[in-house]
Amino acid sequence: TGSTPLSDFGLILPISRPAKFIELIKTGQPQWDGVLDFSLPSKLEQITNLALENKFKKAEELSETMLKTSNDPVLLFASAMLKFCTDSFDQSASFFKRLCSMEPENNTSRLMLYIMAWLSDKDQPDALIRNLFDMDWYDADEYLGYLARVLKDKKRMEKNILDYENPSEKSWRLFIEGLISEKANESAHAREMFEQSILTCDINDWVYFLSFSRLNRIREDSGERQKDTKAHQKEAEAFIQRAKDYRKEAGGIKETIAELIDRFESGTLSHEENVEILEKLMDLSPENLKRAVIYGSTLASFCVEQFSVGGLRDLTYLQIQDRYRSFMQLSRFDER
Repeated sequence: TGSTPLSDFGLILPISRPAKFIELIKTGQPQWDGVLDFSLPSKLEQITNLALENKFKKAEELSETMLKTSNDPVLLFASAMLKFCTDSFDQSASFFKRLCSMEPENNTSRLMLYIMAWLSDKDQPDALIRNLFDMDWYDADEYLGYLARVLKDKKRMEKNILDYENPSEKSWRLFIEGLISEKANESAHAREMFEQSILTCDINDWVYFLSFSRLNRIREDSGERQKDTKAHQKEAEAFIQRAKDYRKEAGGIKETIAELIDRFESGTLSHEENVEILEKLMDLSPENLKRAVIYGSTLASFCVEQFSVGGLRDLTYLQIQDRYRSFMQLSRFDER
């Protein structure tokens, strides 16, 4: 769903869209200068290492310093995210708007703009945000639009309804649920949601830091009200260690999966070896194949209803999820 900090958005020169490029220049909107920053991986590593230690302010300051010598959109994206983590919403919004002008299809930045507007009680979508609410299920970033609608309507998570398809979407959905709970002064539930988001997300997903920043706010507020500050601090440190252990385990699994896929796609293995790799991949991530089969049947059922693929034309995300749930209950397959 476009939520990784190492994404490659904005790496295409704006001049590839001449009409849009000229129009943006005329209106004074900022543009990326197109200069590739080959030290970017090292810079991002320094920034994220600080953020992983919950030193968001230092990470933000470092990213701000680096931006003085680089206008790379990925670095700008990291700085915008970190400014959100330190509650610098005005500066964060300014950076995300710059990113939207560099890459008009960067919907993660649009979602972040809406989240900050919603948290600040200014949730009247402007031109940059409005298209989030008009996305169809077949749009690449449709789930980001769904999250924006969930936030706008304050739609709560329900135990018997899964409105996400994979761990990445689940972590973002938990983050949004945490925000809704936090704003409703349901601190205990918000804390639980942010913790679950942290322990679910992909290791390269910025929602890890977003959830941790909100979790820290809740802990600081509750810590001020608690008499036993040492116990409170110990509990916080225990979760930080748990999050580190999760990242280490998840990173190992991700690396193993990548290696297996590389071997499978090499074209040099025998049939028996390929079957063995597929079995290992199933053991590491069995839910993906199961879900793919059920979603294939789900979409096919809409085609059968209309006797053509025209049955897919006007579907909404929730319609697909409702049918998916029906298939799950009918077949009683083990989703996990």
